Amino acid sequence: MHFRNRRPYPASTHRPRTVPPREPDTPTDFRLAPAAAAAWTAAALATRLPAEEAAAGGALLAGAGLTLGLLCVAYRGRAAAALLIPLLLPLAAGCLVTLAAAGSLARFTAGPVDEVAQAKAFVTVILRPSSDAAPVRADYGEARYVLRAIVAAGSSSGRSFTAASPVVVFGDGQWKRIGRGDTVRSMGRLRPPDRPGREVAVFLPAAPPVVEPARGAEDYTRDLRHEFSSRALARGAGDGGLLPGMAIGDRSVLDDRLGEAMKTTGLTHLTAVSGTNCSYVLAFVFLAARAARLPRPAAAGAALVALSAFVFLVRPEPSVLRAAVMGAIGIFAVLTGRGRMSLPLLFLAVIVLLAADPWLHASYAFLLSVSATAGLVLIGPLLASRFAAALPVWAARLLAVPVAAQLACTPLLVMLQPSLSVYAVPANLAAAPVVPFVTIAGMLAVAAIAVWPPAAEPLLAAGQLGSGWVATVARVGSVAPFAQVPWLPGVPGAVLAAVLSLLIVLGVVAAVRLRREARPRRAFVRYGSAALCLVAGCALGAAGVVLLEPRAGRPAGWVVAGCDVGQGDAFVVHTGPGRALVIDAGPDPGAVDECLSDLAVTVVDLLVVSHLHEDHYGGAAGVFEGRQVKELRYSSGEPTLPRGLSSLARAAGLEPARIAAGDVGQAGGVKWEALWPPGPRTGPGSGPSTGAGYGSENDASAVLLVEIPGPARQATVLFTGDIEQEASQRLLSGHPELALTGVDILKVAHHGARNGGTAIIDALQPGLALISSGEGNDYGHPHPQVVADLRRQSVYAARTDQLGTFTVSLGADGLEVRPLAD
Repeated sequence: MHFRNRRPYPASTHRPRTVPPREPDTPTDFRLAPAAAAAWTAAALATRLPAEEAAAGGALLAGAGLTLGLLCVAYRGRAAAALLIPLLLPLAAGCLVTLAAAGSLARFTAGPVDEVAQAKAFVTVILRPSSDAAPVRADYGEARYVLRAIVAAGSSSGRSFTAASPVVVFGDGQWKRIGRGDTVRSMGRLRPPDRPGREVAVFLPAAPPVVEPARGAEDYTRDLRHEFSSRALARGAGDGGLLPGMAIGDRSVLDDRLGEAMKTTGLTHLTAVSGTNCSYVLAFVFLAARAARLPRPAAAGAALVALSAFVFLVRPEPSVLRAAVMGAIGIFAVLTGRGRMSLPLLFLAVIVLLAADPWLHASYAFLLSVSATAGLVLIGPLLASRFAAALPVWAARLLAVPVAAQLACTPLLVMLQPSLSVYAVPANLAAAPVVPFVTIAGMLAVAAIAVWPPAAEPLLAAGQLGSGWVATVARVGSVAPFAQVPWLPGVPGAVLAAVLSLLIVLGVVAAVRLRREARPRRAFVRYGSAALCLVAGCALGAAGVVLLEPRAGRPAGWVVAGCDVGQGDAFVVHTGPGRALVIDAGPDPGAVDECLSDLAVTVVDLLVVSHLHEDHYGGAAGVFEGRQVKELRYSSGEPTLPRGLSSLARAAGLEPARIAAGDVGQAGGVKWEALWPPGPRTGPGSGPSTGAGYGSENDASAVLLVEIPGPARQATVLFTGDIEQEASQRLLSGHPELALTGVDILKVAHHGARNGGTAIIDALQPGLALISSGEGNDYGHPHPQVVADLRRQSVYAARTDQLGTFTVSLGADGLEVRPLAD
């Protein structure tokens, strides 16, 4: 046999060839982007128009689209088609969303609900809830619950009607177990909503609800949810009731402090059903079906069936449906790297969801969902491929999800709250490995409860191992140094955050790619690019922080501040970095503006004008100066606001709302409840809905009970405005729980005047009293008798006429008062 003499290759050529991994598809298919933008614009415009005008706009767009289509047929040349055809899709999307909005508006306003709400009249209504009742406050007095519902029928002034109008319901504890699928009959008052949205009215019940419980699947899934949450809470595993939220979106048993910790560390999305939950359900069922050797179409079908069952369990509300759609698209992009296909699907999903609910365009939840999905689609596969240079593929893809989503959502998050969660990405990375485990363990536990309840216990225990880890991450991260840093508010802050996110992505991509480069020259360029991006990102981050970093002398750790505004009132409650709740504005705009600047307040979550005396509202312009004021509420015995205050609100795009007993709210971790003035029909001598009839403008003062969280303890503060002695006695008799629990801090009424009385001081026995009055004022405030009574009860009085502007801090050893000048 003859063999060909083979010459071996030189040793120098025996080098294995390095083949770089295949790059992910670059998502460059933006052909549906103009259509999605047109749909969003149409939704924003149509929902602000009457139904007839929205329908006319839809018809106009339809006519324009038809004309354009005929032109394309008439001029078949390539140039004409290339020019005209791209305009057809945006017109069609805009027409679809506009007509959908017009149809919804016509349906919502078909009955007299809107008219009755404008008259603030009493009605008897039949409600069909579209959401479960959620608690809004349960700390003082009777718990209150909010739910969304459709008014199906009712009667007002002896006239019966049918309708299909969405409303928001605020009820007491009797509404706690009411939820989707029930039919409720109740009597109460309708009033206009405080802000624009799909709901045409707010329903305030005045009688117990008569409930016809849901039947069939709705009732069965509700019982499953309740049993799951009860079993998880009964175990007392130390996860703060987090498992029900992570697994089935039930936040009713979540510990409030843990909720705040998760907000601080950027983990709030794990306390409710999101695209993450839906993604893991899809991925688990799909991979399990593939492991069982089912073909891809059958596995995909099984995954969709499982997702449908999951959505029905956690309630098929708009937010859940949106999360299911977005989560499915996002995980498809990351797991397969098919960015080119996922981007058109994202734009299509936006169009379909806006057509189904045009009011989503103004929802921050929808914006965040779209942003997170866009981050997964655009940069998720890219980050996954880069991380794969140092990690297994499955780990790289898993870690790419929270990083991409967090970077994409950061610009919107700083719009909601001008601060950065420094540990958001590390916290999400730490939590990410257990999230799919918790989701699947929770779903299997629900199935076990339905089939054989004893089998649910080990699954609950397994799920709480993961939820306990997430709770630990949140608690540790929330108390770490600089857990949240202040950031520029509004659009400038969002732009700065977007640039920072982009630079981080470029820096990470360039740095990781260096390991694949063989040429020193190219490596040098890559190292230089990575370093430049990271340095620029750090510089921008520092700029965003420094611009809001408190100057030397600015207080840290304060919870309440009394502003020295002369003879008047202006108090500030800290609600977050650069944010505050402001109660009254004093007589001088310059004084309150200087005080808020010294306190580094750039966003006012709520401005409350306790009553319409000049020494309480005259300085309101200083509150608005250079700041974002998100809400304005007031109390008064007068029928209208002064022109100056109305002009300020109108210029800021605010609709001032009267405040009355029973109103509640929350800003950051601070909760407030209005205890006075009484509303209509609330005891003898109370005035009508305009606020008249209180005896004096002083007695029309809003009295707020504020609860402030702290690192070691909580504090309660009662702000009393200028309420006088007789009204304060009625307040105490109407709220006997105040005397039982007392308050930590009391704002002494009417600057310490004698007509404010001392009964409320004697009844509440505060630990600290706040008095705001001008030094050497002509009124003799505070009155010696009031000062003597405080001294007799060993209550320290922090006074602006003695201390100037002062702050109150909350620590383990008690309350600490410091002059701001210190």
